[in-house]
Amino acid sequence: MIIILFITGILFSIISLKYLPCPFIWIYLYWMISFALFTLATKKTAQKSIGFNLAFIAFFLGTLEVYSFYSLNNPEKNSRFEGGYTQDYSIHNEILGYAPHKNKSVTSREYLGKRLIYNVTYTINDSGLRNSTSSKPLHKDQCVLFFGDSFTFGEGVNDFETLPYIVQKLTKYPVYNFGFHGYGAHQMLSAIEHGMVKDIINCEPRIVIYQAALFQVTRSAGYSWWNKHGPRYILLPDGSIKYDGHFDDGNWFQNKAKAQLAKSLTYKKYLIYKLGQINKNDLKLFIEIISQSQKLLKEQYPNMEFHVIYWDDKTDRFNDYFINAFKNKGIPVHLISQILPDYPGNKSRYMLSQYDNHPNVIAYQDIAQYVADKIIQRK
Repeated sequence: MIIILFITGILFSIISLKYLPCPFIWIYLYWMISFALFTLATKKTAQKSIGFNLAFIAFFLGTLEVYSFYSLNNPEKNSRFEGGYTQDYSIHNEILGYAPHKNKSVTSREYLGKRLIYNVTYTINDSGLRNSTSSKPLHKDQCVLFFGDSFTFGEGVNDFETLPYIVQKLTKYPVYNFGFHGYGAHQMLSAIEHGMVKDIINCEPRIVIYQAALFQVTRSAGYSWWNKHGPRYILLPDGSIKYDGHFDDGNWFQNKAKAQLAKSLTYKKYLIYKLGQINKNDLKLFIEIISQSQKLLKEQYPNMEFHVIYWDDKTDRFNDYFINAFKNKGIPVHLISQILPDYPGNKSRYMLSQYDNHPNVIAYQDIAQYVADKIIQRK
């Protein structure tokens, strides 16, 4: 009996992973029932004990999976998206892992329950970057480059409301927005290292700005489920880094196992960021990636200045370490708590909503004014 249940369970699990929604709920249900039947059928006390315990473990894991499903799909606390943003918006990219379609304009609507959080349009130009041009620039030979994630790209705001766009409008410098949803510092370095940046821009960068936050550390370390083919950098014994292909290069079985594990709702809710913990090696890697980006840009453009805008969080144990590490590298760091003095105690003023902490147009306007006055046009 046990052999039949085991073979049938393996086949059922494979079919569930391939075809069923929320496959781990069905898999745990099958094994719970199977072990319960085995417990009832066997007459040996030791086997009954084993069967009962295995049935309980399957029941516990299945209950946790069901709870995770309702938690992740709670319409009152979790957003849903509509529009072209959800349909064929990004494509595979060997340098960056993924990137937006070129020459594409998509709508994006975010809802919390029935409440509309935003309804915006993202316009991607023929270089694969978000449109950052408001008018013909006065400075043609020099430009400003922005790198980062959705905070730089401008998730939840229209083209003319993003930080790079407003900076271009204020300073009249050509501005390039290399940010995109879910990106990290490793995408910036890969774009620089593989000549992508040089191929896109037709000017001499005067200022390069990277928007950093501690949550990006998990991305460059390879913990993000959406970034499986992202560029991988490794920390060497001497503290330097080197490009090492992609996160999903190497062991075929391991990659397949990770892909199947990612279908677990419990994994998505509790383990997707390695239990939310980062270590100092992850942090060192992140800092070295940014430092190497500065170094390579400086070699190509000697008159360029590289700055970091850091969304600091004084409640995080790595906050001061992070700031001091950049200062030790000679990288100017501009803290959001200084740019937006009331931000730590008044986040709702600068965020899209209570459940979406992406910056809104008010935040971008204030940060852009700071960038224009204190970084670009300072005396």
